[in-house]
Amino acid sequence: MTARQITIFVSSVSEGLESTRDQIIHDLSKAGYDVTAMERFGAQPGAPLDVCLNELRKSDGVVLLIGPRYGSVLPQGISYTHAEFREARGAGIPVFAIRISDDAGLDATERARIEAFATETGSTTTYDSLASAETLERISPWVLAALSTARDRGDIGRRFSVFQRYDQFFASQLVETSPLINHEGPFVGRESQFAQISAFVESGTPVLLLKAAGGSGKSRLLLEVAKSAAQRPDTPQLFFTNPAATWSVDDISLLPRTSPAIVVFDDGHRRPDLDGIIAACRQHNDAIRYVVSCRPSAVSIVTPLLSALLGVEGLPEIDLPLLSQQDAEALARHYLGDTFQAFAKRLVAVADRNPLVIRVGGRCISEHRVLPEALERTPEAFRRVVLDRLLHDPALTASHAAAHRRILEVLSAIGPTVTENDEFVKQLAGTTKLNDDDVRRLLATLERAQFLVRRGRLVRVSPDVLADHLLYMAAVDDSGQPTGFVDRMVAQFRPQLENILANAAELDWRSETADGPTSVLRTVWRDLMELLPTLSNRGRAELVGQLKRAAIFAPAEVVRLSQWLVEHPEAPTDELLGKWGLDDSPERLTDAITEVLGLIATHPDFTKRCAAMLWSLADREEGPDDRNPSHPRRQLADLLK
Repeated sequence: MTARQITIFVSSVSEGLESTRDQIIHDLSKAGYDVTAMERFGAQPGAPLDVCLNELRKSDGVVLLIGPRYGSVLPQGISYTHAEFREARGAGIPVFAIRISDDAGLDATERARIEAFATETGSTTTYDSLASAETLERISPWVLAALSTARDRGDIGRRFSVFQRYDQFFASQLVETSPLINHEGPFVGRESQFAQISAFVESGTPVLLLKAAGGSGKSRLLLEVAKSAAQRPDTPQLFFTNPAATWSVDDISLLPRTSPAIVVFDDGHRRPDLDGIIAACRQHNDAIRYVVSCRPSAVSIVTPLLSALLGVEGLPEIDLPLLSQQDAEALARHYLGDTFQAFAKRLVAVADRNPLVIRVGGRCISEHRVLPEALERTPEAFRRVVLDRLLHDPALTASHAAAHRRILEVLSAIGPTVTENDEFVKQLAGTTKLNDDDVRRLLATLERAQFLVRRGRLVRVSPDVLADHLLYMAAVDDSGQPTGFVDRMVAQFRPQLENILANAAELDWRSETADGPTSVLRTVWRDLMELLPTLSNRGRAELVGQLKRAAIFAPAEVVRLSQWLVEHPEAPTDELLGKWGLDDSPERLTDAITEVLGLIATHPDFTKRCAAMLWSLADREEGPDDRNPSHPRRQLADLLK
């Protein structure tokens, strides 16, 4: 995309910055950018803030000047500029911020507001820090240089997409200053699998399944394959798919339209819409092929789905085994450094040759975050000690250590989520016993330290293994029993029920595999079953929609709830829905149940039960079965295929 096609929104207070704004607008326009600013809005219907935010949403980037004053406070409790920043961050639009020195006559309240604003902004600027005392004359050249660099790197010119090249998808993990868990360091012990996946990239095979346990190095392997492919112009390029982000037709349109490409679903078992997104990609370009990685326990769900969707029998698979002893020790020596080389064998043993545990454990020891004596513990105890030490990061304020952890625990349970919502911040403030401003500061600090990663407007805890650890430690006590943490998250963050169910169900799924604790969702499943008789058809349909992600990890519970709904079709009438003209028909519920059963039915343990329920639903449906893909007869036909 050329510079002339890039739209930049200029955001700042106006009084005192008139000449600076004029210079920025002039220089950007001269450089070929399409500039949007309040000076150019003209007379438009609607409230001024609505006009500003509407224009901002059309932009590719925002130039934000913080200071010299905070500006007039809106009824929402923040200034125009602050509202514009939150809108940009929520929409995934890059922000290029610069701090201007405060006016000398500001009172303490306004000065505190500016500082809080600057702190919140610091987590999403293109560069790591804000210039604290730039002269007004230097601002416009700085802006031009920042935009030019971002454009050359591909960070501006198009919005966040679900599909990203490896350098964007892994950007936060490809620098040495990133957290302990990153993709720096030697790539060892995966040469055979690297050759197999590279051969697939060059072949015409439609799909490849990569089976690997957590922390075994599948993401690093896929990264190395993508880097290698990028160096060969005639080789199909790899596009990585965020496992949590929602997608649209606009995202699909960003993929190559005719040329071959590889779409990678890392942790594909976490996408309940895996079949839908692949179907959309195939309709867009039938030359696109797919790599799907998943945990071994999810193969029974993922394999039938991919085989049926792509018409492939005997799906090609690659297993990622443990590292060899020799390769594991080489990796351990690298991360332990010269001082602690003697502990390499012990580290490999306690890490069970798992590359992730070796990497993090070795760095923790070499950086004196963990004493070598920790290697004498059990593998599980060592892993917990190491992951706890991750949070002892110099970038995090020690005085807020408990609050940092509490915020991360909550987001591990309810994420990925939008963190700009004022109601969400208030809920988080109540949980952490802090005020709203402190919560926003801590969120910014955690994002700047890369414990929170942003994909468009969604924020999640990073790395995944830390999120898993935090959720486990919060949800399960030392005796292996639920603490009630998940129940509290459901009560306090009901709008995030879908995420909570999915995250907690995956925790239960992993625990069952390892003979772990009693289900942390036991009470929630019971409460949902008791809630069903009170819900209208619309309420039931909305609840079933929230079960779809959890169905991958807790099919038995979701089938049980679905069975009750199929056997009790009579639902209470919600008179308000009728007054508002909202759909409360049984057909909507049937569509929702059919979709979930179609997903679970690919699992051999549940095929018969799901087929029986689909048959019962189909028997009630009148009219042709091709009216939509969620018709029970359509799902039965697909299941038979």
